[in-house]
Amino acid sequence: MNRGFSPTPLKVSAREHGEAAENYVLRVLRQIHCLTAAGFSIALHARYGVPSYLWTNMSAAFLDPYDQAAMLLSDPTVRWVRENRGWTHWSDLRAMDTSGVFDLADRCGMNHGVTVSIGCLRRPSSSEVPRLTLGNFARPDRPFQHDEAQWLHDQLNALHFETDPAQPLSKEDRSFLERLSMTMVGHLALQSK
Repeated sequence: MNRGFSPTPLKVSAREHGEAAENYVLRVLRQIHCLTAAGFSIALHARYGVPSYLWTNMSAAFLDPYDQAAMLLSDPTVRWVRENRGWTHWSDLRAMDTSGVFDLADRCGMNHGVTVSIGCLRRPSSSEVPRLTLGNFARPDRPFQHDEAQWLHDQLNALHFETDPAQPLSKEDRSFLERLSMTMVGHLALQSK
């Protein structure tokens, strides 16, 4: 493992009683950062394709060409998330990649990845648009192990719950979450305090 991540045991970080959302979110993002040496991107509570919060530490070498080529519209991870819940390895989605998203990822050192999808699938009888949370997590050196991918899923599920717009968060906590989502998650913000 890299940067001090200890895979045993892989525990989901629960928000401690009285812990501010800022401390909880940064703690979880630091843990994710340790496992995802090539970066991560997390979109929380997306409705109509727009997330309430978007956190990423993926490199500009990946994000700039991805945005310029509008790859989001044909990204196989996004297509998978629309129809599935759970997690999958990027290697299982490569055949769906018609626009070169994974080739770009490979060139940027994001050789192995996992996509995680959290939320409810839309029910035909419901007019409510579901809030979806998705995450992409990358490594340069090896595929994610099953327990690591499941841990990422469980962490994202906890973040989905703890940042739900229906949760009673303080004004300060909501403000922090919004500020964090307006910028790339910097290296300094993820370093241990």
